[in-house]
Amino acid sequence: MKKKLLIYIGIVVGIIILIIVTNVVMRYQRINIVNYIINYPTEDHIISEQGVQDSLLAHFGQFTKERRKDISTEKMKQYLESLNFISRVDIAITMTGKLNITVFESEPIVRVYPKVGKSFYIDNDFNVLQVVEYKPSHTMIATGNLPTERDMQKDSLRNVLKDVYDLATLIRKDSILKYQIDQIDLKDTSFILIPKIGDYTILLGNKDSWQDALTRLHYLYKSSFIYRDWLQYSKIDLRFNQQVICTRKEK
Repeated sequence: MKKKLLIYIGIVVGIIILIIVTNVVMRYQRINIVNYIINYPTEDHIISEQGVQDSLLAHFGQFTKERRKDISTEKMKQYLESLNFISRVDIAITMTGKLNITVFESEPIVRVYPKVGKSFYIDNDFNVLQVVEYKPSHTMIATGNLPTERDMQKDSLRNVLKDVYDLATLIRKDSILKYQIDQIDLKDTSFILIPKIGDYTILLGNKDSWQDALTRLHYLYKSSFIYRDWLQYSKIDLRFNQQVICTRKEK
């Protein structure tokens, strides 16, 4: 019995020593390769592997030949996630000394043109993204009486941009409307939709009825509208419950 106990204790002690030795060896292991993986949510590629690599090199220096213990993956993660158009970063070091850096690009869903100041994007997590002029993202646009990026700090104005975000999200989720609607416009306190094709405007009611109104619009496009119809109307009114009122252009 004592012999079995001693064997058991010996095995446990051996495992503990092995773990300790392995951790010490791993801490002093050198990084021999850095592997970058960029995940793009759409075909618009705003960030690049080279851009991420250059940013890390400028901020932290060269990683290859560095020891594992001298690299703070948490600081690298925090730095990268603070950069424009990066939503999430996963970093891991393998047992063979490979530093894997996986970057997830943010997905802009609407470009906001405020009443004053520069335009900016709102992404699918309701974060503000700066516009990269030489790499525009092909998204819906929002215009009209809209607040600026700085106004996101004010609750009342932030709520206006949240409404833009919510409306853009509903449109993007619709299998037909995401291809038909090009612009959201805020007139006073009411939202108007502007289509990609056709010279007409679409009037929405209050926010509580948006989902129902967009469903009606979906079936209008699916079942009733054909190309020549788009040219005949100046306005589609969805503000009234269970109705779609189409106003013909004046001859």
